[in-house]
Amino acid sequence: MRVKYPNSEDTFYVDDKLNDKIEIMCDIIEKSDGDSVIIADGGEGTGKSNILSIVCYIFSLKLNRRYTSEDIYFDLDEMMKEIQSSKERIFHFDEAALGAMAGDWQNQLQKKFIKMLMIARKRKHIICMAIPQFWRLNRYFAVDRSKALIHTYLQNGRTHGKYSYYTMRGKEMLYDEVKRKRNSFAYRALFTGSKGRGGKHGCFIANSAYHMNKLIDFAAYDRKKDKAIESLCEISTERKVEWEDFFFNQLRDDILNKKKHPQEYYAQRYNRSQSTIQRVMKKDRFKELITPDKNNENSLGNSTITREFLPVNII
Repeated sequence: MRVKYPNSEDTFYVDDKLNDKIEIMCDIIEKSDGDSVIIADGGEGTGKSNILSIVCYIFSLKLNRRYTSEDIYFDLDEMMKEIQSSKERIFHFDEAALGAMAGDWQNQLQKKFIKMLMIARKRKHIICMAIPQFWRLNRYFAVDRSKALIHTYLQNGRTHGKYSYYTMRGKEMLYDEVKRKRNSFAYRALFTGSKGRGGKHGCFIANSAYHMNKLIDFAAYDRKKDKAIESLCEISTERKVEWEDFFFNQLRDDILNKKKHPQEYYAQRYNRSQSTIQRVMKKDRFKELITPDKNNENSLGNSTITREFLPVNII
């Protein structure tokens, strides 16, 4: 189907199956006192924010609700206050740098997520959340509480715009599969043996071009995102987590997911010099992470991509 951009006669394409799923959720939310929670996961830069902005915009058209850059949040505490003090709104939570703080995110922020979902009941909100990895979620959040999962990925490791949509039943099957395998191949399980782009239990694969910069005030969104990333790189007195911990968790996940980033990437991301990155990587826990273990073929450091992370004098 074709949809008009805000304040424009120009249109863009939205997959019919995605539109149908949103239509069903709109019918349910209008006839009940519940809400709709949609999760998006996927690697960094694969389009989670873009697809959720499209989903939120379609909800805004169908339910006649506001969706602007002001409805996108990076601070969960701020979003929780807004959820508790309002009704019938659209909330878009963007992960920002959460992928770099996976360990802390899993243990502490997820408790806030669950508390937030308890608060949100019967307020008829639309809550769309981009998170680093679906399988890290508590089962209540991932399977029971959310209505759908959208997984974004790069086709052939290069082409943007691909996503797979998982229904309630599809999420349940995927959760068990991905918890067992813990790699990207698990996401394909519901489409194995299927013809075309359809999968089991109403799941499907679709494409979406980039539209986010035309759906919201993108400059305002970008400023909020930069501020969020900067704050996450500072020492948190509440969680007592330093930037090195964020860096360690991201490096571990990048190695596991076979993502190749040069040291300059991490230096820029954490606002540190490359020499600082090299110094930190000489610490014992980093060396254990990235140094190959010849006696253990499953060692993280046994991956050849780890050599791209290492200072020359460590290789």
